[in-house]
Amino acid sequence: MSVDEREKIMREHEANMVRLENSMTLNKLRQRQILEEKLAARRAKKMQQLEQHQLAQAKVSSEVHKF
Repeated sequence: MSVDEREKIMREHEANMVRLENSMTLNKLRQRQILEEKLAARRAKKMQQLEQHQLAQAKVSSEVHKF
């Protein structure tokens, strides 16, 4: 194998590695975004449940004080 062929193979290998790393980075970012969206949805649901619970407690409390 000549020096030129070896250098060409090394350049191709480097280019492939860069593409692979970029692809992996994009996939990682997508997965992170999906996870953050799921966490935000879960947090919003918990906040809504807490708000409903507090409203129910306030209603019960106000009804008790009427008597």
